Amino acid sequence: WFKLSCPCSRPIRNHRMRFALCLCLLQPLLAAPPFTCPAGAPLGTFQITAAPPGGGARRQLQTINQLLPGYRISYVPVKLNSPDKKKTRISLVLLPSDHGKVKVFDPERADAEINWTVPFRTEIAAVVYGPQGLNRKKVDQLIAKNDELVGQLADYAQKTEQTQALIQAITQEQQALDTGKNVNAAVVSFANQFPGTKLDRTQPADQQMLALVHSINPALSAYDPLAPSASQRAAQSAGLAAAVAGLFFGTNVGLAASGGALLLNMHSLFFPGTEFRSSFAETLPEQKTEMALCGNKTPSASRTELAYLWATRVPDSGPPEIALTKTEHLPLGAKSAIPVSVHARNDSLVARVQDWKLVSEDGKLAVPAAVKFNSEAKTLDVDATDPKLKPALWKLAGEWDSSPLTITGQIELHPFSTFEKARLTATSQDQLTEGSGKCIVVLEGDDFEFMEKLSFKSLDDKFAQPAALPFHLPRGARAGPQTTLETQVDAGALPHGRYQFLLAQSDGKPHEVPFKILPAPPTITNLPLFVNTGVEPQHFTLQGTGLDRIAGFTAEGVQISFNAPNTIAIKAEPGLKDGTRIALQMKVTDFAQPIGLPGALVIAGPRPEISAVRPSQAADTGVVLRPGEIPAGQFVSFALDLSNTPNISSLRLACPGSAAVVLKAGTPQLQQQGPGALFLSFNPSTVGPPGCTIMAEAVTPASGTSAPKRLGAIVRLPHIDSFEISDQKAGENTWLGLLRGQDLDTIERVGWDPATGTPVTAIPTPLPGGNGATLQVSVPWPAPAPHAPLYIWLRGESAGRITSVKW
Repeated sequence: WFKLSCPCSRPIRNHRMRFALCLCLLQPLLAAPPFTCPAGAPLGTFQITAAPPGGGARRQLQTINQLLPGYRISYVPVKLNSPDKKKTRISLVLLPSDHGKVKVFDPERADAEINWTVPFRTEIAAVVYGPQGLNRKKVDQLIAKNDELVGQLADYAQKTEQTQALIQAITQEQQALDTGKNVNAAVVSFANQFPGTKLDRTQPADQQMLALVHSINPALSAYDPLAPSASQRAAQSAGLAAAVAGLFFGTNVGLAASGGALLLNMHSLFFPGTEFRSSFAETLPEQKTEMALCGNKTPSASRTELAYLWATRVPDSGPPEIALTKTEHLPLGAKSAIPVSVHARNDSLVARVQDWKLVSEDGKLAVPAAVKFNSEAKTLDVDATDPKLKPALWKLAGEWDSSPLTITGQIELHPFSTFEKARLTATSQDQLTEGSGKCIVVLEGDDFEFMEKLSFKSLDDKFAQPAALPFHLPRGARAGPQTTLETQVDAGALPHGRYQFLLAQSDGKPHEVPFKILPAPPTITNLPLFVNTGVEPQHFTLQGTGLDRIAGFTAEGVQISFNAPNTIAIKAEPGLKDGTRIALQMKVTDFAQPIGLPGALVIAGPRPEISAVRPSQAADTGVVLRPGEIPAGQFVSFALDLSNTPNISSLRLACPGSAAVVLKAGTPQLQQQGPGALFLSFNPSTVGPPGCTIMAEAVTPASGTSAPKRLGAIVRLPHIDSFEISDQKAGENTWLGLLRGQDLDTIERVGWDPATGTPVTAIPTPLPGGNGATLQVSVPWPAPAPHAPLYIWLRGESAGRITSVKW
């Protein structure tokens, strides 16, 4: 058990009260710092409020918009900075709206609550504060100087109001510099209260501050908002506030220049023996009804009491009519500017609306909201960051003194988009191909109405910097939910690869949406393909670029199979008319949609056919050709019979795996002898090497290409001019012989029958003058018969070929 006494709590007896003890001990540390004036000294802290006679919310006197007969002005002291609080007096001065007789209330003790009843419609309210008391004697006859006094009091109230607003703006600027915030709000706040101050909104905020300071008082031109360091600018701002306040306290300079005459008249007419000094009020932070009075407290002349005059102008106006120009769509969790139309005596009256709130559509929920009016832009800056606000329709409302004020029009609140579902449309993604140039593409999948910035960058280049992109919303920014966004990407100079869009809304947070620049689509150069009816699937070999990225084909009215990178099999379905053109839909890797190839297929009726091939007699080489062989190195001729077509345009000759040779009809190599009859003459060596099999395809202009027809296999035969047997023995039962001719290097063995041959080990010896060569061979002896024909084996053959040479 223990017992502690504390000025903030009763005795604490056990450990469960330790928390209260901690609060008690910490209270001096948690107390708000004492108020300090920018210049001069605090005279005291008061509540001076006004309320209508029927009751209602009490408002600070300087925020009241109308003071009508019967209104009650209440004074409540909070803290008096006076050596003798019992002697301190306060008096109220009211100037009627019709500029009639000024009402001066008797001085009352300033350390007690006071209530004054407003006798007439009031334009100016002033408070005379005497720390050392006030002379009660009043002057009743003011008629002679009443007009002059009225004008002076109105001018003094205006200067007081400007001084207070300017000091508040400067103080906000200093706080913004200290915290790194934007000073624009402080500048706009002052300019909105005094629209006559012309500012260039294209200039930086600190230059605007300089302009407004100079416009109020050129004597403050030493202020330099462009000082190189933030700390220097903050120090200047603090000094500037003090300078403005100090000038206001003067009687013949600065802001109070035109108020000096008023103070002298107040001294001579109202309160003889009293020295009047200027004062201004500052609203205390976090307090709606308390204000602090600042004044110059330097000693006065002997036998002269000090009195401080504070005045405020009452707009004496009913509420402005404010309407939204349309239903506004605003993001939750952010501040937004919305345009409004205002019908009022002065647009600056909008800035005097208090207690702004957002009211739900059913009127059951009202959420306080910070709202500021920008008189130049004709906008309301609405803060929608309160967590109580939800996506829905809301009304904007405020209060004009104690009366509710509803803004015409609705506000619809929406959450910011996360863009987790945002993507390019399939069509747009397929448009973005390497070298395609400028493409209009569309993003979809989320709400883009609050978009403010769009850029993109490469993901394959770690040093890539974002590049800005233009964008367009279907209904414009903040015009309600919009699930598409249009932009333009220039893919002409972009390599294929991975990229991402960077989307930023008014909250400034970037959101990433990936996309690709695709390689250029494959090209097929041998289109159209002629598809014949009534036949089994036809196989076509595609030619072009990028064929390895083709994933398949589809088309109406035909059956298609695609297995190899460049081979396609097509079968036409029954009922298709000749000449019908069909588009191919080509599926390509990474493309979301097939690529259309218009007119790629032509229905061509029955397929042309090479029904018969008749070779002509080849030149005698001394070596017998076998059936189906075509001799290399010499022109050969064929007669071809055609079916299902009277005419052809060309003939394709090719060996498997090699490029085709195309012979045009009507040339010496390919002559049409009549309907369905062709005469072909060509050198097989131009088509392929020995050993390959030449296939022929007839190409027609309307019926497509025939199935390949075999012409024969190319064979390189030697040309033997003579054969002699010498009297030299090559071995047991073999004798040497000598062959003369050309291409003798093709001979691998020789013999007297097709089954038995003797290997040739020698190589051909060229004859002088290039007239062929000789080749030494060995043959069995004796020959099977007189003048027996010689057989030769070409390289790689298993059976001998009979020749026309004999022994």
